[in-house]
Amino acid sequence: MHLKQIAGAGLLLLLLTWLALRSTSSTAHSVQLTLNVLDEVAAAESALHRDLLGVRTGLLNNYDPIVAETKIIREAIPRLRTNAPADPQIAKQIDHFEKIVELQEQETERFKSRNALLRNSLTYFQLFSARLSASTTDPVLVSRVGGLTAAMLHLTQDSTPTVIQDVDTAMKGIPVARFPDADMDTADALVAHARLLRDLLPATDQGLKTLFALPSHEQQERIRSLTVARGAICERKAARYRYALYAVSLILAGALIMLGLRLERRARHMRRRADIEHVIAGISTRFINARSEFVPIHIERALEELSYCLGADRAYFIAGGDAPRSYLWRRPGVHFPTDWPLGTLAAASAVRDRPAGMIRTRRGDSSALNDVARMAGTSDWFCISATGDQPSEGLLGFESLEGELKLTEGDCGLWRMAFDSIAHAIEREVLEDSRRTLEAKLQQARRMETIGTLASGIAHNFNNIVGAILGYAEMALAHVRAGSAPAESLTEIRRAGERARDLIDQILGFGRRSEAGRQSFRLDGLIAEAKSLLVATLPSTVKLDFARGTGEAIVLSGIPGQLQQVLVNICNNAIQAVDGEGVVAMATRLVDVAAPLPLAHNRLPPGRYVVISICDNGRGMDQSTQEQIFEPFFTTREEGNGLGLATALEIVSGHGGDITVDSAIGEGTRFDIWLPCDAPRDIGSGPVPEPMARGSGETVMICESDRDLLMKQEEIVAALGYEPAGFACVADLVEAYKATPWCFDVALVCSCPHLDAVSRLEAVASLRRAAASLPIIFAVTSAASLAVPMLAAAGVTEIIGLPLVSSELADALARCSRRAIARSGRAEIEDAIPG
Repeated sequence: MHLKQIAGAGLLLLLLTWLALRSTSSTAHSVQLTLNVLDEVAAAESALHRDLLGVRTGLLNNYDPIVAETKIIREAIPRLRTNAPADPQIAKQIDHFEKIVELQEQETERFKSRNALLRNSLTYFQLFSARLSASTTDPVLVSRVGGLTAAMLHLTQDSTPTVIQDVDTAMKGIPVARFPDADMDTADALVAHARLLRDLLPATDQGLKTLFALPSHEQQERIRSLTVARGAICERKAARYRYALYAVSLILAGALIMLGLRLERRARHMRRRADIEHVIAGISTRFINARSEFVPIHIERALEELSYCLGADRAYFIAGGDAPRSYLWRRPGVHFPTDWPLGTLAAASAVRDRPAGMIRTRRGDSSALNDVARMAGTSDWFCISATGDQPSEGLLGFESLEGELKLTEGDCGLWRMAFDSIAHAIEREVLEDSRRTLEAKLQQARRMETIGTLASGIAHNFNNIVGAILGYAEMALAHVRAGSAPAESLTEIRRAGERARDLIDQILGFGRRSEAGRQSFRLDGLIAEAKSLLVATLPSTVKLDFARGTGEAIVLSGIPGQLQQVLVNICNNAIQAVDGEGVVAMATRLVDVAAPLPLAHNRLPPGRYVVISICDNGRGMDQSTQEQIFEPFFTTREEGNGLGLATALEIVSGHGGDITVDSAIGEGTRFDIWLPCDAPRDIGSGPVPEPMARGSGETVMICESDRDLLMKQEEIVAALGYEPAGFACVADLVEAYKATPWCFDVALVCSCPHLDAVSRLEAVASLRRAAASLPIIFAVTSAASLAVPMLAAAGVTEIIGLPLVSSELADALARCSRRAIARSGRAEIEDAIPG
């Protein structure tokens, strides 16, 4: 009954507030604001019409008043929408007014453009007319020019068809050919401006008429009348609500008096609730500070404290699950019946249908649960259980054998808090296990981060070696006959170097998890390249058997360099596992996965996969070794580093696949690499390479701080038909250019080890300031930290990769040479033009 009275008083309070708000008419203020805005619009529109007429008649030469008045009218639209009373008709009329204002702005802008052109043309017309009248001695020509001038003056004041006809007649009477040669151009210009004025003056006047004819004033009056009518209606409604407000206020006053009479009882209940909250807070604090082994002791103490709050004789907490655990408390002299309270788990299954997961049965209640309570010899039973669709994972119960428990309906939330505190304490061990698992995963992630850092450091140093390989291979190819055995070997060396360069770029981008470089490609090409790499280092006692199988399948969104590294690493492990003579076989097959497939490390979604199986008949591995081979730094060989298989798994997982292993001691090993794929299809063949562009003796300035690398890069540039000039730093290059700027055609800025890419861009910018017309090629190991605006601001003409590749460098030099030739050609033309 108490809650009903509070609810009734609350409803009365809400009703009182609603009536108070409704009785206060805020529409009057909105109406006044709307009318003020309309007055401002009317005044601005009148001033706009006046200023437009002033501009047309020449009395006003400044458009600023027109712009200000147009702005006032335009900005009034959102103010009208904000301030106008909420009414669909008013909103509709404001929409119509907005369209009229848009038309008014368009016509005003069109008038301003025409009037500006009109004033300009009229000025020239008067100038040319005066010039012809002063320079021409022929009285007939002077008379006709004067007639045209008079007709045009009449047209500026009256643009009716009759006056336009007079202008046309006057223009036809101007014989341009009869004027002297010195005045012929002036006469021609006079007639041209006359024609332009003949068209502009009527169009301008017509546009002004159209602007004045817009029904803006009528639309404003409609909005004004609707606003005033809406305000009157709202004021009448507010008066009715004021009468109702008085009556409801009386009812609310009575309800407040009734609530005041029950205030003392409510205060007692709050004091008791505060005591329970204090007990629960103390229990939660002890659980937070307690060590795991002391949790059962604190649970029994918590049951005791909660039982005294309720007046219970015995209490228990049952933790459900596969192995239920029970925590019991009882008063001295009170005992639990046999199998009690474990039997209550089944009885409490109906808790899910009760509010907040709670059950209470008392003596005299008729229910199935009361039968269970009677068997336990209790007169009052109260329990709290886990809620939801899953089976109960815990049960907190209290029993009184003789009297009734001190429980009120408002305490349900508190007892739910008590249940949660105990349940969370019991789950501490589970959380500790989860924490230990997460720590293990974090350690694994740190190991993989160490792998990335180590690989990146090695890649930076290996980059210079790859650059030398590619450079000397390119120079050697230029001196051997095409198609010969040495040429083919050198081509393979260059291809291997390019693959190494791609691999380095992938290693450098590994920490960024970049998706750049992904593409679809045929698997057979990847397998063929892996085979060619393995043959060079294959022992004579081991044979490779690569079956074609489904190698024509298309790997979706893959990075060929990374996947080739996976194949080579696993095949090398297989070769090293073979003692004596043996075979390493690779086969592929397509597998359609219809449902999610859990493998060793990942769960593959449904789809088509290609499985690359790499088998050997080597020594094999035991189960313990198989569980650790993918861990970083784990190895079974003295010369191994334990990174190969860990990196392979990381790469394959990044491609949406997985790696599984099957092995036994003395029976060999099989690795299965799962990759998402598509059915075999034609993805086109690569473009036919074009011959490299060669220079014609142009001088290329090369900036490289490493002397050995500088010599190699000079040889590469010389082999391409250019004249190299080496410098150790950008400052030396700038000084040389300032001394003899005509001697150099292109600048190639390669490396500054003590500077990052952004700092090197600043050095390039200093070169650009000294040599504004010199093409600059910027060579970088990785452009991930650079952006197009940065390169453009520094004045970079071309950007290429390091180490240098002859074909890429040749194309860049050829484009820069063409730019230099184009600039020199323009300079010669400009020098040939007389000042």
